[in-house]
Amino acid sequence: MSPNQVMKPDPGTPPHGSNSRKRPRDSPDSLDQSSVHDTKKRTIRHPGAPPFRPPGADLIFSRFPMSRSIKYNRNLDNLDITGPRGFHHIRRPRTSAPDRSSIIVATAGACPKSGSTCGVYFGDRRPVNSSFSVDDGPAYRHTNQRAEPHAAIAALDAMMPFCQKGGHWGSATSVDKQCRATHVVVKSHSSYVVEAVGGGKQGQSAYMERWMLNGFQTAQRFSIMNIDLWQEILQRLRDLQNLGSVVEFWLVPKAENEEARQLAARTHSRRAAAEDMLSIFRNAYGPFPAAPMDHITDMMLSTSITSHSDHETCFVPEKNPLQITSRFPDSHMDVYQGDLAFLESPGTAIDPNGGRFVHVRCYRQSPVTVRHVSHCDSLIVAVGGACSANGPNKSAVGVYFGPNNPFNLSLAVPTMYRVGEGGEKLLLRHTTHRAELHAVIAALSALIPLIDQRQPAEYAANGWVPTTLKHVVIKIASEYVVDTICEMEAWRHSDFRHACEAGKSHRGCLEHCHLWQKLRQLIEISLRCAVVQFWHVPRDQNLEADTLANVGLGNPPCPSVDAEISLDWLRRIQVDAALKLGEYGFEEAACNIDVY
Repeated sequence: MSPNQVMKPDPGTPPHGSNSRKRPRDSPDSLDQSSVHDTKKRTIRHPGAPPFRPPGADLIFSRFPMSRSIKYNRNLDNLDITGPRGFHHIRRPRTSAPDRSSIIVATAGACPKSGSTCGVYFGDRRPVNSSFSVDDGPAYRHTNQRAEPHAAIAALDAMMPFCQKGGHWGSATSVDKQCRATHVVVKSHSSYVVEAVGGGKQGQSAYMERWMLNGFQTAQRFSIMNIDLWQEILQRLRDLQNLGSVVEFWLVPKAENEEARQLAARTHSRRAAAEDMLSIFRNAYGPFPAAPMDHITDMMLSTSITSHSDHETCFVPEKNPLQITSRFPDSHMDVYQGDLAFLESPGTAIDPNGGRFVHVRCYRQSPVTVRHVSHCDSLIVAVGGACSANGPNKSAVGVYFGPNNPFNLSLAVPTMYRVGEGGEKLLLRHTTHRAELHAVIAALSALIPLIDQRQPAEYAANGWVPTTLKHVVIKIASEYVVDTICEMEAWRHSDFRHACEAGKSHRGCLEHCHLWQKLRQLIEISLRCAVVQFWHVPRDQNLEADTLANVGLGNPPCPSVDAEISLDWLRRIQVDAALKLGEYGFEEAACNIDVY
C-alpha cells in the first residue's frame, strides 16, 4: 500500500477497537433513532460545555455559572461585582475585575392576597430598578409561578437599551458609555423559571427546548401552563440574541436575592396604600376621582414629548450618595441662569372638575410659542402644619397638589402618647413642628401611587420616553424642616442623637426622631426612583397649604385666599377630623408606641 493511500476501516470491525465491549456514552452511534426523537428525555451536558442550540432553533438556552465553570477553574465565588455606575457585572475569569460587557439583573415575584407583584433590581439607587403589580384578569389566577415569569419579562425589556446602545459602564461623559451589554445574566431564586429557560443544575437541557419541539404542548396534547408568558420570554430572548447578546439564567438562594424581593414586597404596600387612599376619597365625597390612578399619571405626563421636543430631557440634579436630599432652587441656579422667578407652572387638567398638578417650569423656551413650558415629570407639592393656640391642644396638616386636585389633603393629627419608664402613657403635646413633619410624610406617602416604576426615565438620551415622575419638590414655609432634612445624613450617622451640652459626652435624642426616621425611609426606599428636594418659601407664598391645615383644625379659611380657593371646594376635600393617619400606613397612630 502506497503512503498516499488511506486505509478504510473494515465495516465489520468495531469503530473503537476489537476489545471495546460498549461504545462511549457521547458517541452518536450509541443513540438509536427512537432516542434521538424522544423529547421527553433530558440530555445531559458537561457543566463546562458551551450553550446548547436545539435542533432547528436559533436560540441559546444556558444556565449561569455552569456554562463557564471551566473558564473559572470551578472557582465560582464572588461572581457578582459592582461596577463604576452602580450596576452589577460578572467577575472576569482568573481576576477580580468586572466584565464591562455583562450585566446582572435580579428578579423576584410575589403573590400576596391582593394580587401578584414583581421586582427588578439592577443596582443600589439605580433609577432603572422597577417594581410593579401584575394586572388583574379573569383568565389567569394570581400565583407565584406567574409572577416570576412576569418579572423575567420586565427584566429582559429593561435590558434592551443597554444591549442596543450601552450606558451601563463608565461615567456619563466617557466613551465607555457606548459599550454595549453582550452578556446578560438574569438572577432569580425561582427554580421554576431558571430550569425552564436555563436548564438543570446537573447540566440537563432547558424545558424550553422540549416545549419548542412539542409546540408548547404536553404529552396529552394540552397547552403547557403559563404558555403566554413563556412565549413572551421566548420572543425577548430572540430580540436580545439578534442584537448579539447572550442571555443566561442564574439560580441563587433567597438570601442572595433580597433586593429584588424587597422591591416586589414594596409594590404590594404601594398598591394597598393607593387603594386605601381612593377608598378614603370615595367615602369623603362620593365617586371622585373618577379616573383611575394610571389614567391620572398618563394625563399628567401626556405633554412630556411635545413640550420638550426642542431639547433633551428635563434637568434633574444627580443624587448625592452622602445626602438624601437638597435645597430647591439652589441646585438649579446655574441651569436657570439666575432667573428664579415663576418657577411654578400649572399642568393640564387631569379630571372633569379641572384638577391640576403644579410642575417645575422648564429652563428652556419653546421654539414655537417662545414661552417657558413645564416639566411634566416633576411635581411641586406645598405642605403646611397648624397647631391650635387656644382651646384644646390639637394640630392638623394640609397638602396642596394644585387647584381642584383630588389628592389635596386636610387631616387632623391624632393624639399620641409615649410609654414612660413605669409603663404609664404620657401625652405628647401637639406642636407646629410635629404637624409640619406629619404634613411632609403625608405628601410623600400620597406620591407613592403616582410613581410608576415599570418604565424608568433615566435614559431619555437613549430614546426612552419619560413616563414616570422623577423630580419632587416639597414647598414648605418651615425653615426647621428644610434645614434638618438637608442635614439628615449627619443625624443618621450619630444615631439621631446630639450633644446636650458642650464638653459633655451625654447625647440626647433628636426631637421627633421617629418622624425623621419615617421621612428618611420614604425618601430612600419608597421614592428611590425620584429626586426629592425641599423648597423653603415665605409664609405668604404657602397660603394654600396653610389654609388646608386650618380647615383640618376646624377654623375658617384665610380671607386672603378666598378668591383662589372657594369654600365649596374646601368642604369637598375636607376629610373627617377623626380620620387617623394610621389609615395611610403611619405607625405613629398607635397610642402605645415608644416615641421621643
